[in-house]
This record gives sequence, structure tokens and C-alpha cells, in this order.
Amino acid sequence: MNNELKAVKVVLFCAAAQDSADSAYGDRGFIGRDLARMADVPIEYRGFGGLLKGDARSEFLAAANDADVVLLDAWCNSQLYPDCERPQRDMANNAERIKADNPRAFVLAELMEGVHKVAVHEVATPFVDWTDPEVIAAIKLASRLKNMDSETLILVVDDDERNLAAAKKQLVNLGL
Repeated sequence: MNNELKAVKVVLFCAAAQDSADSAYGDRGFIGRDLARMADVPIEYRGFGGLLKGDARSEFLAAANDADVVLLDAWCNSQLYPDCERPQRDMANNAERIKADNPRAFVLAELMEGVHKVAVHEVATPFVDWTDPEVIAAIKLASRLKNMDSETLILVVDDDERNLAAAKKQLVNLGL
């Protein structure tokens, strides 16, 4: 049996980041290294920045499509990108799309100025900064789920007939 942990795919978008080569948020930036160190699990990290429109948005959504954890900015930052017409709603739309395409992903979004909930937080779990305990907990949980053996599944039901029937069906489907 291979005891090596499977890497958790973490995809991050920060509007202030320049591109995937950004020294903080980019693919080899210190944020990705800090997340791996703090979570103490292997991660595959992708960092995106700039304005999420056109090809850049398509590339980001493609990366998020099979991510375990997606970290979003609170908005698209219309101060940096005046073309972003609905800065908060656009980020919420991105979060909704990610959740629809990849329902198993943990989707989190930074609080505006570290304190304010905005539209994206209707869909995504809020956090204060990129290495917030909420973020680290999501990465650790994603690792546990990704690396869990099928024998460790636990099913808890109450004694309602409908629930018992559904539980039996699940066990049969698992071959147990």
C-alpha cells in the first residue's frame, strides 16, 4: 500500500496579483509555499491575478474545475481594473460557477478589507487573509477526504424507515 499523501489542489485568485509569475500570489509565490507549510500536507498550487475576463477567466475556471480548495478575492477590484463593471457581483458569479461545476470543492473568499462581507460571501466561506485558520482547515480537511480509504467511511442514520432504506442502498452500492 502506498502511504504517500495525494496533493490537495489549491487554486487562488487575487486581483492585485499581476499574473501566475507574481512573487506573492503566483504559481511559485510565497503564499502557496506558506499554505503548504502551515497545512502540513502536499499541495498543488495555482495562483491567478488580474482581471477575470475572457481567456483569463476561462483559464481560471478550468483550473478551479478540479480543485479541492478555491480561494477568491472579495471582488475584482474596480480601482485596479475600471473595466470590471460589477466588481462584487462578478466575483460572486465566479464563485457560483465554481460551485456548480465542482460541488465538492471548498470555496472561500477573502473579506473585503479583512472585515466586510460582500456578495461573494453569499456563496463562499469568508476568511480574513490568505493564511487564515479557516483556509488552513479547509486544506487539511480536503487532504483528509482526498486520502481517505473507503474502509474508513462512517454512515450515521437515525431509525426513520426512509433513512434506513437509503443507508442500506448506499452500503449495497459500496459493495458492503
